[in-house]
Amino acid sequence: MFFKKKKAANIDPYERQLIDEENRMKEVVKSMTFKDFLAIMIAQFEIIMPFALIFVGIIVFVMLFMTKVWLR
Repeated sequence: MFFKKKKAANIDPYERQLIDEENRMKEVVKSMTFKDFLAIMIAQFEIIMPFALIFVGIIVFVMLFMTKVWLR
């Protein structure tokens, strides 16, 4: 973290929870293999790309409609 390290006695419970969660995530990432990272990347791509293509299509049709209306 970017903050100064506090002594263990001065850490409030919420900050302790954040530190514990950060340590757990580090352990999970260390235990992951290349196949795990590849599966995550493919899943993100398959979930995000359809939405991106739909939004681009909507924007294109809106722009075509707006220019056609404005050019009348």
